[in-house]
Amino acid sequence: MYVGEQLGLYRTLHEQGPASSEELAARTGMHERYAREWLEHQAITGMLTFGDDMRSAQSDFNRPLLGRYDLVCAFECIHDLSDPVGLLTSVRMLAKPDGRVIVIDGRCAEDFGAVGDLLERYFYGFSIMVCLPDGMPHQPSAGNGTVMRPSTLGAYAREAGFALAEVLPLKNDFFRFHDLVLTAQLTAGR
Repeated sequence: MYVGEQLGLYRTLHEQGPASSEELAARTGMHERYAREWLEHQAITGMLTFGDDMRSAQSDFNRPLLGRYDLVCAFECIHDLSDPVGLLTSVRMLAKPDGRVIVIDGRCAEDFGAVGDLLERYFYGFSIMVCLPDGMPHQPSAGNGTVMRPSTLGAYAREAGFALAEVLPLKNDFFRFHDLVLTAQLTAGR
């Protein structure tokens, strides 16, 4: 969603009609391979639908999500982003005032320690090879990488306009579940 909105892809499809990856690339000035990957992603997630010739999208799905939602989730992605605050700001605007925003990310240690457990070592290894390099090319970058401590997510959430980020008491060896609380919910006594 964020990519389609930021690059104007939904707007282009809505204003100029259905397009193949070649046509969308020409309309937007992006590389065709990126346009194809984005269109395929949108198709498999149900954001866009394709006709028999795999190129005609339905107009109703060719625009950003409108409205507000009871539940908005971010699964294993915030730590990869160069601008996590920007995405969390968009996510906040998608949630109803009494809606829930849940972020699921790796269960790294809450604080840095000189000798980490096996999971912490795994997260750092993955961060060096995948997540940090993925988030760094787009500058300025938060440069987070895989190891995102709860305090870091909390800071991103507050900067994005949430009142706080609570760690939910769900037991999972690999993931931590965060509930990002909207200011209106906090004042309403949630």
